[in-house]
Amino acid sequence: MNKIETSKIEKAISTQTKWLISSAGVLILSMKLLDIFVK
Repeated sequence: MNKIETSKIEKAISTQTKWLISSAGVLILSMKLLDIFVK
C-alpha cells in the first residue's frame, strides 16, 4: 500500500469519526431539550 492510499483511508476514517461525534452530540442535546420540555 502506498502513502497516498493510506492518507486517503485515514481521511475517510477521521471524517466518519467526526460525523459520529457530531451526530452523538446532536442526539444528546435533543435528549436534554426533551427533558426540559417534559418537566
